[in-house]
Amino acid sequence: MTRSTWSVVATAIAMLITTAAALPAGASQSADPLAGAPGVGECRAYTIEDREGMHESSPAVDCAGPHTALVVAVEIVPKRIKLTGKPSARLQRFVSRTCKDPWNAAIGASHRQTHLVVYTASWFAPSKAQVKAGARWIRCDVNAYDDRELGNLPVTTPFVSGGIDPGDRRCLTRKRNVVPCTSSHTWISRGVVTAPDGRYSVARQDAFAKRRCPKVIKRADRRFLWWRVSEASWKSGERHITCYGNGG
Repeated sequence: MTRSTWSVVATAIAMLITTAAALPAGASQSADPLAGAPGVGECRAYTIEDREGMHESSPAVDCAGPHTALVVAVEIVPKRIKLTGKPSARLQRFVSRTCKDPWNAAIGASHRQTHLVVYTASWFAPSKAQVKAGARWIRCDVNAYDDRELGNLPVTTPFVSGGIDPGDRRCLTRKRNVVPCTSSHTWISRGVVTAPDGRYSVARQDAFAKRRCPKVIKRADRRFLWWRVSEASWKSGERHITCYGNGG
C-alpha cells in the first residue's frame, strides 16, 4: 500500500471517529417505529393497577399457564398523532379503529356483545425512552375483570364460543365491581341500548337509560341499573349503555 493510499484510509477513519463522537450516547442513525414492541400472541401477567397506566412492561409468560393479558395487535401510529402526555381524542380514535376488530375476534363476540361479557380491552403506548428511540406503536391487549383484580384468561381464543355462558357473562357485585356470573353477584348484564349522538352528558344518558333499559331486562328483575359510557369512550364514538337486572 502506498503512502498516499494510507493517507486516504487514515482520513476516512478519522472522519468515522469524528462522526461517531458527534452522536449522542445511545442515539441511532435510523429510528425504529417498533422499538420495544411486544409480539402479537404474547401473554402477560400484570395487575389491574398496571392496566391503568399508558405503558406496561411486564415480561411475556407461557400462555398455557396463568396470565391476565393477551396481546392481540400491534400497530404503528401515524406521526401526526402525539404519543406522549395525556392521550388525545385523535389517539383514542386511532386506538378504537385499530384495536376493535382484534379485540372482538379474540373475545369471540360482536362489539355490542362485548358489553355483556367479563372480558375487557386495554391498550398501551411505548415508554418515553422507547419514543425517544423512534417507537411509534400502540399495543392492544385483552383482559378479564374479576372483582378488584384481573382474572386469569382462557388458554385458547375465541374466549366466547356460541352463546354467552355464566363464566363469560358480566355481573356486578353489590359494590359494582365486575365479576363473572359464576361468582357471587348482585346484578347481571341483560342487554345493551344505544344512546343517540350529541354532546357528552351524564344527565342525557341517565334519562335515556331510564326509558330504554326496561325493554331489555327480564320480568324477574325487580330493579335495574345501567353502566354509562365514559367521556373518553364517548369521544371515540362509543354509544352503548349496558343494562343490568337483579333477578339472579
